[in-house]
Amino acid sequence: MKLCNYISNLRRYASITIFAFLLMIQYIPMANSGENRAYEKERLLLAERIEKVLTTGGACSSLKDCRERKLLFVSPAKKGLAISTYSVNDNNILRQISEEVIKVFYATDKMSIEVEHFLFTKEDELRSFFKQGKPFVTIKLER
Repeated sequence: MKLCNYISNLRRYASITIFAFLLMIQYIPMANSGENRAYEKERLLLAERIEKVLTTGGACSSLKDCRERKLLFVSPAKKGLAISTYSVNDNNILRQISEEVIKVFYATDKMSIEVEHFLFTKEDELRSFFKQGKPFVTIKLER
């Protein structure tokens, strides 16, 4: 009788332990998922400054035009921000974008920034099954 009770208790504890373990591993990926929005203020500031550079430099006629043509993406990244421009090949505009990025990078003490300039359009990238190609220019500012 004691052996039956022991086995019954052992099964119950084993099932509770397995259930608790499965419950824990379900929430571990959720805890690590999502975008890091620690630098949201800087992301919005850079997006605004770069859009201004694009419009004043003539890459697009207005803010609406820049957004419709998908020339700029400023996204949260693991340790900071990732910036991508598409079909912008004017050296003066690219230099001004780099200057704005460097200003924001040095204004913060922990954020990293990666900038990639692509010669093709975002639409071309979205239509293609394979990646269109490497960036024309890549700048990594890391901490």
